[in-house]
Amino acid sequence: MAALSILLGKVFGAYMIVMSFWMWHKRNDVHSLVKKFSKYPSLLIVMGPIVLIAGLFMVLSHNLWVGDWRVVITILAWLTLLKGLALIFAPEKALSFSKKWSSGAFSFGALVMLVVGVWVAWGAFGA
Repeated sequence: MAALSILLGKVFGAYMIVMSFWMWHKRNDVHSLVKKFSKYPSLLIVMGPIVLIAGLFMVLSHNLWVGDWRVVITILAWLTLLKGLALIFAPEKALSFSKKWSSGAFSFGALVMLVVGVWVAWGAFGA
C-alpha cells in the first residue's frame, strides 16, 4: 500500500499543482471550455465511463482512511468515482455544477487545489 500511496500522491500532487497554475493562467479559456461542453452533452456521457473506471480503480486499490496526506488520495478517489457516476447518470447537473464553479469560486478553488497539491506532493516525494 505504501508504494501505491507514494505513486498516487506524486501523480495527484503534480497534477493539482500544474492544473492550479493553468487555471489561473488560462482562466478565460477554462470558462470558455466549460461553456463549449454545454453544446456537446454527449461528450460528458463518453467521459463518464472513463472517469468512473479511474475512480473505481483508485477506490478499490487505495481506500485508506488515515490521519496524514494519504487520506487526500482516498478522498480524491471517492470524488473521482462520484464524478464518473454524475457524468453518466446526471450529465446536465454535472455541467450545471461546472458552470457555477467556473464562474463563482474559481480562484478560491484553484488556490485550494494548489495548497492540497503541494501538501500531497510534499508527503509523496518526501516519503
